[in-house]
Amino acid sequence: EPASREALLRAVGPLPEGWRSWGDRMVLCQGPLERPSPAEADRRSVAADLLTRLAALKLGEVVELRVVSLAKTSEALAVGVLGAPAIGRNPHIAVATAPGVWPAAAESVAEWLPWRGDALSLRGKVVQWMRADS
Repeated sequence: EPASREALLRAVGPLPEGWRSWGDRMVLCQGPLERPSPAEADRRSVAADLLTRLAALKLGEVVELRVVSLAKTSEALAVGVLGAPAIGRNPHIAVATAPGVWPAAAESVAEWLPWRGDALSLRGKVVQWMRADS
């Protein structure tokens, strides 16, 4: 939701010069919610529960996320979140990226630090994005 995006951008503070702000989406899975891509499924003991929770989500449903961590590299700034099931090992929202870098760069961030800002809850709708090459 736009208000959550604005709150997130305010909370992380000024971005480095030339960086592009995102802060408007979180990847839950690749493929439909009821059938995430097998390539994305992992072998954790919680995998079956995770797939069940993803399948229970409905398009248009509003979810609330709590910001719990922050990560920054030379290419990406992201916040770690809890509140929605996600296949990725570090569920996050890509907040901003360096010039010429896409939000997917946040997937490779390895060092996450605890969120030190004020408590921050974000709201957003579950939507399905189709890749241009699909």
